Amino acid sequence: MSIKNPRKICGRGIWGHPKLTARADSFNLVITDLSMPDMGGLLLIEKIFALRPRMPVILTTGYSEAMTQEKAQQAGIADLLMKPYNKTDLSLSISHVLNTEDPVLQTDERQ
Repeated sequence: MSIKNPRKICGRGIWGHPKLTARADSFNLVITDLSMPDMGGLLLIEKIFALRPRMPVILTTGYSEAMTQEKAQQAGIADLLMKPYNKTDLSLSISHVLNTEDPVLQTDERQ
C-alpha cells in the first residue's frame, strides 16, 4: 500500500475535521486522541465514520477507565494505543492497521 498523503497534523479535532471533510478519500489512516479541546476523539471518530465508515482510526489515550479494548472495538476503532507509548508502539500500530484487510480492532488481537 502506498501512502497517499504522508501526514497532516492538526492539534485539535475541530481543526482536523474540515480537512477530512474536504478530502476524505485522500487519507489512509487517522490517529487521534480521546481527549482534545473543542472536539473529543470519539466525536471526531463519529464524524469521520459518517464520511468514510471503514476509515482506519487509531485512538490514543491515557485514560484506561474511559476507553477499553472492548469499547474501542464496538466503536469501530482499528487500534487503541494507551499512553505512554513510544515510536515503536506507534509504528507497529500503524503497520498493523494499514496491512490488515479489515482493521477494526479484534478484542483478543492486540493484547
